[in-house]
Amino acid sequence: MTDSTGFSLRGLLADTRPVIWLITAAWTLLLCLWSVLPPIFSAPDEPQHIDTIVDSVGRSPLVWVTPSGDRMSNAILEAQDRFGYRTRDPQNPDLFLDDRRLGGRTAAEAYPRDERPSVAELSAADRLPSSRLNQMYQHPPLYYRTAAWAVGVIPGWERMSLDVLVGIMRLLSVVVVAPLPLVMAGLAQVLDGRPSLETAAALSPLLVPQLAHLGSVTSNDGLLFALTAFLLLLLARVYRGDVSRSTSTWVGVTLLAAMLTKGFALFMPVAVVAAHVGSTRVSGVAPREAFVGLVRSAAIAALSLWWYGENLLRFGGVQPSVAAPPAADEHGSVVGWLGRAWITQTQTFWGRFGWAETGFGEATTTTLSIVAIVLVLIAIHRREGSLLTMLLLPGVLAIATTIGQSWMSWDTIGTIRAVHGRYFFISLAGLLLLMVIGLHRILQRWSSLARWTWLPVLVAGVWLHASSWLTAVDYFWTTPEAPSLAAGGRALLAWQPWPPILVQGTAVALGLLGVETLRRLVVASRTTDCATTGPADEQHQAEDEEHHVPA
Repeated sequence: MTDSTGFSLRGLLADTRPVIWLITAAWTLLLCLWSVLPPIFSAPDEPQHIDTIVDSVGRSPLVWVTPSGDRMSNAILEAQDRFGYRTRDPQNPDLFLDDRRLGGRTAAEAYPRDERPSVAELSAADRLPSSRLNQMYQHPPLYYRTAAWAVGVIPGWERMSLDVLVGIMRLLSVVVVAPLPLVMAGLAQVLDGRPSLETAAALSPLLVPQLAHLGSVTSNDGLLFALTAFLLLLLARVYRGDVSRSTSTWVGVTLLAAMLTKGFALFMPVAVVAAHVGSTRVSGVAPREAFVGLVRSAAIAALSLWWYGENLLRFGGVQPSVAAPPAADEHGSVVGWLGRAWITQTQTFWGRFGWAETGFGEATTTTLSIVAIVLVLIAIHRREGSLLTMLLLPGVLAIATTIGQSWMSWDTIGTIRAVHGRYFFISLAGLLLLMVIGLHRILQRWSSLARWTWLPVLVAGVWLHASSWLTAVDYFWTTPEAPSLAAGGRALLAWQPWPPILVQGTAVALGLLGVETLRRLVVASRTTDCATTGPADEQHQAEDEEHHVPA
C-alpha cells in the first residue's frame, strides 16, 4: 500500500533519482530537435492549430465560436503560400494549385530571416475572404486558451516573424511533454518499485518516435498525452491503496484538465473507476473509502461537463463533427478495410511524420506491434485483470470507437478515415510500462541480466530515432537536385526560425548529455552486479525481485 499521506508533486520530484533527471534532460533536448525537423505547417492539422491559437489571443475565455462557425484566417493562408507549404492559383488567390507540398526543400529556397513576414504583415494581405473551414473549434478550449495566453504575453508578438512564433508554439509543446520520463519512472516506482524497471520505464518514451514528433509540434495532442500519463501515475497510487483526499483531488483536477483538452479524455473515467475497484480487490481498501475517493474525483472532473453539455444541447453531440463523409454508391470490402486499417493504425502509432507522409514501412511497424503485444502478454501473465484494465482500457476504447467510425466511412466512400495511432496515446504510458515489465521478466531468466533491462530499451530507442531522422530529413529537406543528407541538413538549418548555431549547439549538448547518462547507467548496473556475490545473496535478490512483481 502507498503512503497514506497522499500524492505530493514535491514528493515525486524529491524521490526522483539523479539518473532519471539526466534522462529527462536528454529527452527534452531531443524534443527540441524534433521541433525543428518538420517544416512549418507540416504536422497533423498544424495550420488549423496555429490559426486557432492566433485567433484566440485576447479573446475572453468564456467566448468560443461554434464548431462550424470559423474559417481559416487570411494571415495563415497567406503564410502557407509564403513559406512554401501550398501553392496559390495566380488567377484566383483563394484557391491552391496543390493541396499540400509533399517533400523536398533546398537551402536556396529559404527566405532570408530578416524578410520573413509577421502576423501583422500577413493579416494586411489583400485576399478574398477565406472559404476554408477550421475544424479545431470542435475541440475543448483549454490548450488553445493556454497557448494563446502564452503568445499574448510576448511583447509585440504580432510583429514577430511567423516562423519564430510557430517555433515558440512548438516549444510550448516541448515543455508540456518534457516531464514524461519523470512520470514513467514514478509510475514504475508505484506499481513495481525496482530501480532497474524504473530506469527502463524512464527511457521507454524513446520507443515511440511518433510521440516525440507529435509532442514537439503545434497541437493539442502533447498536452493530452502528458495529462493522461500523469493521470495513470495517480491512478497507480489509487490502485495501490492511496484514496486519500490529496490524491483524489489530484485525480479530479488532472481528469478535468484532460477533458477540457480533447474529447478522447472522455474514455479516461473508465480507468478512474477501474483503479478504485482494483484498490478494494488488490490493496484491501474499504469499499466505502474507495467510493468516497471516486466521488471526490468525479465531482471535480464534472466541472468539464459545461463544455460537453452545451455541445449536446446545441449540436446534438458531445463533440460535434464539422463535416460528414459524402454518400457514394461503391463500398469497400471488409478484407480491404482490415488491411488498410491495420497498416494505417500501426504506422501512425510508431512513426509516420508530417501529415503521415513519411516514416516507417509496413514491415517495421508490424514487427514492432507484434513485439509490443508479446511483451504485454508476458507482463500480464498471472496478473490481476484490473491492472490491465486501468492501464490500457481507455486507449482500447478510443481505438475501438474510431475503428467503428472508420468502417462506416470505408463502407460509404471507400476510404480510411478516423484511424490514427495517436488516439491510443491516452494509454501509452500504461503500454510502455507493460512492455518494460515484459522485457524485464524475460531477462530475469538469466539471473543478473534483469538489472540491464534499460539497455535494450535504450538501444532500440536510439535506433528508432536515428532511422526516423534519416527518413524525415531525406523526405522534407532533400530534392532530386540536392539529394544528399548533407544538403538536407543545410536546408533544414536555412529554413529554421532559430540561428543555425543554436540548433547545432542543441545537438552537441544532447550528444554530450547522452554519453554522460549512458556512463552513469553502466556504472550503476555494474555496481549492482558486484553487490550480488554468492548463492545466498543471489537467492535474496531473486526473492526481492519476486516481491516487487506487479499485482
